[in-house]
Amino acid sequence: MKTHKIMAFCLVIMVGVTAVLLETNGKETLPQEKISLSDQWANSPHAGSMDTPEEKVNLNKPGCAECHTAEGYQEVILAGKESTAPYENVSGITCSACHDMEKISKEDPAIRAGSVERSCAGCHNILTSHAANQQENMIKGEGGAEVEGEKYKSSAHGMIPKNCAGCHMAESPAGARGLYLGGHTFLAVAEFEGERELNPNACTGCHKGMTMADVTESQARFEKRLAELETLLPKQEGKNPDSDVHKPKGPKDPSLSPVEAKASFNYYFVLQDGTRGLHNPAYSMKLLEDSIAALKK
Repeated sequence: MKTHKIMAFCLVIMVGVTAVLLETNGKETLPQEKISLSDQWANSPHAGSMDTPEEKVNLNKPGCAECHTAEGYQEVILAGKESTAPYENVSGITCSACHDMEKISKEDPAIRAGSVERSCAGCHNILTSHAANQQENMIKGEGGAEVEGEKYKSSAHGMIPKNCAGCHMAESPAGARGLYLGGHTFLAVAEFEGERELNPNACTGCHKGMTMADVTESQARFEKRLAELETLLPKQEGKNPDSDVHKPKGPKDPSLSPVEAKASFNYYFVLQDGTRGLHNPAYSMKLLEDSIAALKK
């Protein structure tokens, strides 16, 4: 995991738990009280929103900056203004992107969007996303290329209090794992000491006894369907003519038929959701199966 520089204005609040030394497989000992929100943020995807010199140039422009920079997020997503990117002294999705640092306190997180739900939805949806950020739509069970006349069910995840944050900002597990799971890491699953681990607090409130093995088994079913759909879709022409591995053509490719374009949209919609079906198992699987059936006709 890269080490990211924390902006000076980031709020450092200690997690309120007892200061007990916690062992982690004999490899690391960490006082739980020293896990701060800024420590967690440093291990989050948000910390990597602009963490290279190239990204600070390539992403600091209209169409990208609104979700990759604090300045763009506040100007375009929250204020609804036209982008004035590129911004000077640009910063990524740091604390100040979502929180008003002049008003924040222990009692008031001073969330700029008004609620944590709206903070996430501003970028993680089809309307504002140009890449893999359609999670809000997937959770709600909407936005896929549905077959007319078919019924599409949705999972209960869309009814979870606080929406995304209900699972992704669930209480962190004890010890060093708390640096990589839950809270301001925004991660329900993360790699820890070479293995994928599940934050139990994100799932077991509803799914009693759920383990990482259960998650992996569920994801394998979706990987199988995604692979099947991929084989049926026309492929992009790769730069390397000797390569047999090419991505499916995108849904806007003019060479695709209407049926192929819808199937391509669903392929990328499920793939780029990033959870391999976990956000909305019923809706995801129905979109994949309908697309496969349509291409086989």
